[in-house]
Amino acid sequence: MKKKLMIAFISMGVIGVANAENLPDISVGLNLTDGNSETLGLNVGADLVKKTGAHEVLLHADYNFAENTTSSESVAADGSTVTTEEDQTTIDNFNVDGQVNHLVNDNTYLLLKNSYGEDDIADIDFRDVLSVGLGHYLIKGDDANLGIEIGPAYTWEEVAGIEDDFFGWRLGERYDRKISDTSSVYQSFEYLPDDEFDEYLLNFVLGLETAVAGNTSLKIELSDNYDSLPAAGKDENDLSLTAAIVYSPSAE
Repeated sequence: MKKKLMIAFISMGVIGVANAENLPDISVGLNLTDGNSETLGLNVGADLVKKTGAHEVLLHADYNFAENTTSSESVAADGSTVTTEEDQTTIDNFNVDGQVNHLVNDNTYLLLKNSYGEDDIADIDFRDVLSVGLGHYLIKGDDANLGIEIGPAYTWEEVAGIEDDFFGWRLGERYDRKISDTSSVYQSFEYLPDDEFDEYLLNFVLGLETAVAGNTSLKIELSDNYDSLPAAGKDENDLSLTAAIVYSPSAE
């Protein structure tokens, strides 16, 4: 956990250095429960969107961790009560995304995207997807944007200790809309099949962000990641719902 937290914060620093005048939005979510079981959940993220002239840069990093501690009591041979605690990590993943768009006209762009992730629970030692492609804004404005993207992709990965690399495709979609002066919704979808369309990944995100006070806002996000061929003994689908406080330093 410590290693990944360090990588996450270093990534946030790199994002900030990329444009000192447009520092990344930082989000932190924490969940604690106590009683028959103790739960610690942590979500840390950073996002930066920069649009200048004919270029758009989208950067994202996040780290997610959850641990459940259960307590049980038993009676020892001498009649004393013995309390036993057991820790189980239920979430432990790290992701970094970077995308650069070059506009060839007002609505159409060429793109370069790289996504890197690790997930200890899903037994993904690493997965790196590099893609290029063509994108087009079906809707583009101050209040709403809808873009679709398509192109080839190449994946390097190590899953359950087995390394692999292969050619594939990427179909993507991104949508955001300002629904009031203080609130906005966002959504994204990715379909990543291999070259024969036998195996694939699906990534879906839906979120709502609303201003709280000053430069802070509340974000609620639903994410769903589907792997048609997961590691042995692992589930195909990972679904998560997170709530976090977001601080936007560039809004000052």
